[in-house]
Amino acid sequence: LLSRLVQSYPYPLLEHVAHLKELLDYFTFMHSGTALSIFIALLPLTKLSHDLK
Repeated sequence: LLSRLVQSYPYPLLEHVAHLKELLDYFTFMHSGTALSIFIALLPLTKLSHDLK
């Protein structure tokens, strides 16, 4: 679902960069498969936002 949202509506999601960055802070506590899936889903947003790099 997250991947589809990023692909279909990347610019509206950029309004929530602060929340997405907070999500990235919790990567160390996540199961590695879950963290990887979220990372892959959010990867296209890094091309649009310098805050996520």
